[in-house]
Amino acid sequence: MDKTRLLLGKPIPFSEGFEVKQPTVEEITMMGEGKFDNYVAPFILTIDALFENEDEAKKIKSEFTLFQLFFHKIDDTKHLLDSVFGGRNALEFIREVLAFFLDIDESAITILANRKKFAISDNGRELVIDDLAFNKLREIVQKIVSREDVEVERPPKDMTERQKDIWVKLQAGRKRREKRDAMVMADIINIVWMGGRAYIPLNEVMSMTYFQLRKAYGNIISRDNFDLSMGYKLSQKFDVKDDVKHWAKEFKV
Repeated sequence: MDKTRLLLGKPIPFSEGFEVKQPTVEEITMMGEGKFDNYVAPFILTIDALFENEDEAKKIKSEFTLFQLFFHKIDDTKHLLDSVFGGRNALEFIREVLAFFLDIDESAITILANRKKFAISDNGRELVIDDLAFNKLREIVQKIVSREDVEVERPPKDMTERQKDIWVKLQAGRKRREKRDAMVMADIINIVWMGGRAYIPLNEVMSMTYFQLRKAYGNIISRDNFDLSMGYKLSQKFDVKDDVKHWAKEFKV
C-alpha cells in the first residue's frame, strides 16, 4: 500500500479501477461512531472471535473461510452471522458495507449467493468480490481505520472448574475496565483539536480522514511521552535506565 496516499487521505487503489475511500471525521460523525464501527466489523472479525469454543472454531476454520461464513444459511431465511450484524441479513449488510468503502451505490452490487460472491457493475467498471478480493479489501480497510484482527484470549487448558470460574470473572472485570477507559472518537478529536503543541481549528479536524486523526493523536501522545521520559532521564532525582526512543521514530507511517 502507498503510505503517502494513505497519509494524505487519498483513495486507496483496489482492483479493476475501483478505489477504497478514506472516510472523514465529519462523515463518521454524521453517520454515528457506532454505525461506523459496525461497518468496520466484517474486516476485523475472525472465526476464533465468532466461536467461543476453541474446538468448534478449529472445525469451522477447516471447512470455511470468514468470507464463506457470510453466505452460510441456517434455514431458508436466516444466515449464520445475521445475529452478529444486529439481526440484519448478513449478505445485505455486507453489500451495504462494500458500497460504503468502495464509494458506489448499493444498486451496483449483486449478491451471488449460490456462487458465494458479490458482482459489481458501476459506470462500465466490473468487479467480482470473492474470497481473494475480500481478503485484499480487508487489509486495506484495516489500514485506513487503524484496526487489526479481533484478538481472542482463551482460558488455559486443564483448568479446574474453580480456576475457570475465577479466570472468567477476571476477564469480565478486565473488559469492564477496558470499556470504561476506552478513548472514544470525541476524546481523540478533543486531544487533536487542542492537546498538541499547535492549535488545530475544529473544522480542519473534521476534514481529516480517520487515519489522519488517529495518526495525529498517536503523534501527540508519542511526543508527550518522549518529553516526559526525557525530563525524568535528565533529572538528577531520577534514575531512568531504559533508552528513550526519539519521538520522530514513533511518527513513522
